[in-house]
Amino acid sequence: MSVVEVDEARAAEGAAPPAGAGIALPATLRILFGTEMGNAELVADNLGDALGARGVETECVALNDQPVDELAGLGVVLIVTSTSGEGDMPYTADKFWRSLTAADAPSLAGLHYAVLALGDSGYTYFCEAGVRVDARFAELGATRIADRVDCDVSYVEPSDAWIAARVAQLVPAPGGADVAPDPAPRPAAASTSPVPSPWTRDTPFEATLTAARLLSAPGSAKEIRHYELDLSGSGIDYQPGDSLAVVPVNDPVAVDRFLAAAGLSGSESYDGEPVRSLAEQRWELRFPSGRLLDVVASRAPETALGRGMTADGHAAGEEWVRTRSVSETLRELPVPLPLDELGPLMTPIRYRAYSIASSPRTHPDQVHLMVATQRNAGDAALPSGVGSGFLADRVRPGDTVRVFPFPNRTFRLPADPATPIVMIGPGVGVAPFRGFLADRAQHEDRGPAWLFYGDQHEATDFSYRDEWEALLADGVLTRLDTAFSRDGARKLYVQDRMREHGAELVRWLRDGAHLYVCGDGKRMAADVDAALLELAVAELGETAGAELVERLNHEKRYLRDVY
Repeated sequence: MSVVEVDEARAAEGAAPPAGAGIALPATLRILFGTEMGNAELVADNLGDALGARGVETECVALNDQPVDELAGLGVVLIVTSTSGEGDMPYTADKFWRSLTAADAPSLAGLHYAVLALGDSGYTYFCEAGVRVDARFAELGATRIADRVDCDVSYVEPSDAWIAARVAQLVPAPGGADVAPDPAPRPAAASTSPVPSPWTRDTPFEATLTAARLLSAPGSAKEIRHYELDLSGSGIDYQPGDSLAVVPVNDPVAVDRFLAAAGLSGSESYDGEPVRSLAEQRWELRFPSGRLLDVVASRAPETALGRGMTADGHAAGEEWVRTRSVSETLRELPVPLPLDELGPLMTPIRYRAYSIASSPRTHPDQVHLMVATQRNAGDAALPSGVGSGFLADRVRPGDTVRVFPFPNRTFRLPADPATPIVMIGPGVGVAPFRGFLADRAQHEDRGPAWLFYGDQHEATDFSYRDEWEALLADGVLTRLDTAFSRDGARKLYVQDRMREHGAELVRWLRDGAHLYVCGDGKRMAADVDAALLELAVAELGETAGAELVERLNHEKRYLRDVY
């Protein structure tokens, strides 16, 4: 059954009003999006184009730019949102969500809405951001015009079908042409979605590792490596700012510990395949699925997981997932699950996406990656990070690695290479900026570029130092400010260097520079965001400073790739 048919069937059952029933469109229909990598915005644009082809005026607006107290007056809104990490809102929707869930959030009575959620079923809380927005709108009194549709990683076809359903519902074609839609509907206007790559999580490309080297010097507390992968014959066309997704193979030690926790030998067969092979190649062993958490909590209610899920539900589940693996979850059970019950609760092994540290202008058939290897305690269920340990320990030059492209349409260089850029990248967060600068080096009319680089120790953790200094000498890099947090009596971070050069930084931004931040989203990105507003206010005053930061966001000159 198509998405349109599902919508209509549910409407007939009373789950949502029938198409077009009593819905008056506003003069301009607002389409709201929350995006991390640009896909939700792209779908929102496609929806606007499709409605526009039927004569409907639309406006696409990021959720963070939509005042919550104005929602009820919009009449109808259509929402497209992705999910970040373990069920979090994308960064273009986090402020909106805080306002929407505040105790004084306004009633949304009179508002009609529909939600399309983008996600990845390999994650514990699939499409959770869309689930939460949908539920909160209903809780505040808004009326669904269609049940929410959740899209997996291959989102183009279902999202185009959802667009066709909304167009047919809101602006039926003359003569009732939309009453019985084609089983595989397309939107009224041509979709601008990119042609899907043949290489995906389920059908990855086998790239050959051609080089690997340790970037961290002896004595470093870190283990950062540089990798080079050959993409010849793949047709993968990347841009600076994109990522490459690696589909890893699980560590043999982690597989053994999983089998022990599950009460299995590995020789059993599930779905026609040996369980050990599934655990090595196909199943995610780090992050337990939401369904597995629910089953374990219900069968072991007196355990830490059971008590937590009973008291706090998803919040407890999210916290559990942050620190515990599938094996540790299974150990909560008094009796192992039968294989026919466990198998459906396992999710596909997650890809690990790494920012590309090269430019196609200089390496058209290669990608370079900069990866920090995560090492765990010796008795941990997983000895190392699933992706980083796989690359560091079990792949050698000449071996192949399963990969697929992972575009980031919200983290691109300015179209005009003369535009100034400011880049903030602590640790491996500097990876995409190596690609940015390699790309800019190919333009004679390039603009100024300023890099803030941070890590622990200059002597052991200054990755690509020779390259940065060569870029400075050649004028590709205009300024380089470093912050090595463990080299002095006082810890210094990139945001501290920003404050030291606040006046000049604000001048660059006022003069049109694009600001990029890559790295840890929980602490560093929040600290940089706070420092930016602080500096803008200090230099320009409270009103003008806040307006500058707002303008950077609105003009898409403040871009983040955080994790």
